[in-house]
Amino acid sequence: MEFSIEVGELQRIFKALSVVSSPDSLGNILIEAKENGVDFIANNKSISLEYFSDKCVVKKEGAVSIVYDKLRFFINPFDPYNGTFGAKDIKFKATDKAVNISINNVYEDGTTSKGKLRLDKLNTYAIQRPKPFNKATFILSSGIMKTAIEKVLYAVNPQEVRSFIQGICMEFDEDNIYFVGTDGLVLSQYTMDNNSILKDVKYIIKYDIMASLLRLLQDDYEQLFIEIENDRIKIKFGNVYVEGRVIIGHDYPDYKTLLEKFSEAVVLDKDMLLKIIIPFHEISDKDDYHRITIFIENNSMKVYNDNLHFDYNENITFDGNFIIDINARLLQKTINATKDNKLLMKFSDERGLLIFDSSHYENQKSLITPVKRR
Repeated sequence: MEFSIEVGELQRIFKALSVVSSPDSLGNILIEAKENGVDFIANNKSISLEYFSDKCVVKKEGAVSIVYDKLRFFINPFDPYNGTFGAKDIKFKATDKAVNISINNVYEDGTTSKGKLRLDKLNTYAIQRPKPFNKATFILSSGIMKTAIEKVLYAVNPQEVRSFIQGICMEFDEDNIYFVGTDGLVLSQYTMDNNSILKDVKYIIKYDIMASLLRLLQDDYEQLFIEIENDRIKIKFGNVYVEGRVIIGHDYPDYKTLLEKFSEAVVLDKDMLLKIIIPFHEISDKDDYHRITIFIENNSMKVYNDNLHFDYNENITFDGNFIIDINARLLQKTINATKDNKLLMKFSDERGLLIFDSSHYENQKSLITPVKRR
């Protein structure tokens, strides 16, 4: 195997591969040079990722497996060549037992240097390739997928013992697609129009594949081709192909009913509320569930705990009384995830749920379970 590849391209590839280079992986990557380009493949226990590059010159085809981190540390310090200084490309040449990697660098003052790295060849069979992509189950834009994951991922606990809530639920009905995440204490939902042919189906996609996808999506305007078959999900976009797991054999909780359990609603300014809530992140008692109290009386609202007190300095369009204790850290995450400058806060009484939504779009519902009042 022998080829050269642009420095900037290899750095982008290694940033992508980092999403599956983790403690539960071998820490190795498979590099396969073909006539039309080079495949870079990495996997861990649940995700397989393939990145294809045609920004290279292949002199000899072949495949090798090498240690990911050692090559990453070697290439990271270099700046891609800008016409004046930097490194243009990196050369790979395999021998019987090793891979020799070299790079030439030009500094701003015109001086040059050459770097070389020798890595042992490892067993290529230890790296599992993604299974072949057959036919897209549905197609989404990368911007929509990114927005949806950002909105709901915070509510998912991948360590939760109940496997059916270890991922994001995607539910399709006649009109909408719902992205939902919950850990039993908080729940978040993002809704978008359903322009696909899928109706009345539901998938629970593992946390790790959605978290990895969020890191991989850089462009808002790419198309994601998504195939779901049995317990596998396969996603193709640009030069990236990623495969992960779908949770099967479990029903997702009935979240829609919960999100309608309220009798009152008020509009709040997101930035003002965040500035009030953020100090409670540290000034609250973790042994008391980071408890804060929200109290509304005669069109005004106060937020406080035993050590800190804030007045919300805008009139509230609710002239009754309402009080609830809530976890400050969960509230901050919930507010942060809502993409709007105005929030709808919905409630009934101190034993009910605290529900939030985007005031303008009403497509970003979330809820927090209350802390029992003392």
